Formats: sequence, structure tokens, C-alpha cells
Amino acid sequence: AALRAIGGVCDEADHAANHALQAISFNISIPFEDKSQPLVAFNPNSFPIRTLIYHEKGSWGNFSYPDPCKVVRGDGTEVPFQFTHLEAQLDIRQRIAILAEIPPLGYETFRIIHAEKRAEKAPQHPDWLLENEFIRMELDPETGLLRSLVSKSDNAELLSSPSAQFRAYPDESDTWGHEASIFHNGTGEDARFVCLERMDNGNAFER
Repeated sequence: AALRAIGGVCDEADHAANHALQAISFNISIPFEDKSQPLVAFNPNSFPIRTLIYHEKGSWGNFSYPDPCKVVRGDGTEVPFQFTHLEAQLDIRQRIAILAEIPPLGYETFRIIHAEKRAEKAPQHPDWLLENEFIRMELDPETGLLRSLVSKSDNAELLSSPSAQFRAYPDESDTWGHEASIFHNGTGEDARFVCLERMDNGNAFER
């Protein structure tokens, strides 16, 4: 009953927030451009944020993005973006991730529009290597363990040995953890490594 009540409160709050944001959005002027997708991203915090925002389209008459395309802010400057995997596995849809910078207690407008050429692809690294301008992280392709983490500002290796070994423990407590003082009894098993696969690679995620 408590979980259902919390769910109902969260649902009502989502409806109220959505109605408020729609009311503001209706008063934001975005120049019309044929076959473009306008977006408005809000920041309810008292500080600026730099984050990824996502948008999907491509089914039930909601046509796909221009091909090729680019993403521009309200002032016309381009921003990093990339196509990424869908949460709903539908081949007819597309999902785009946009690296957005939004002012405090404000909003930023974006448009997904036609581009003259495709954006340059991010460098192709092996699946066990993740790297951006700040860090370089290597996973062991045989075990899946984190074997190296380098800070690129001073080229310092932050690990003394492979780390992040996952273990699975039986959990016999109830939903609320009644009378439970610990949540593992020391008899857990190391997680079995199956495979290592890169899910996304692009200009937005590497920033």
C-alpha cells in the first residue's frame, strides 16, 4: 500500500511538472524550419548544468530525423550529439543524445536540422578502452576488471592493481530490511565474466 501511495504521489507530481513546463514552452519562440525538430531543455537548479539530454522519434507517423543532421542551439551554434541505442527495442525508432549546457533556473532551445554532411565520427577505440580529454580507462578483456585508470592532466595512474571485482550475495531480508544488520554473510561468489561490449561511441558521450 505504501509503495502504491508513493507511486501515486510521484505520478501526480510528474503531471504537474509536465503541465507547467508545457505552459512555459508554448511561450518560447523557436523559428520554424521545415523538417526540423525543435527542443526545449529546462534547468530547475540554481546553478548551470552541463548534461546529456535525449530525444526519440520515428514511429506512428512521427518521422525520423533529417539525414544527415546536426544540432544547433538557439543562437545557431552547433553542439555535440550522437545517435545512441534505444531503451525500447524498436527498429523503426531513433534516439539522439545531445550535450546541453543550460543556465540556472532557465532553459535552452535546440533544433535538430538538416546538415550538408555527416558529423565526424568519434575515434574508434577497442571495446576495453574508454578515453576522453580527462581520463583513460582500461578494462581487462579477459576478466572485465578495471585494470588501469589514468588522469591525463598529469599522466598519473590511479590504480595500484586491478579493481572493481563484482560479488553476488544472497539477500534474505524483507522489503524494509527488518532486523537486518548486514546484507551479506561473507559467502558471496565472484561474478562470472561473460563478455565485454561497447554499447555507445560518439562525440557527445566522450565529452
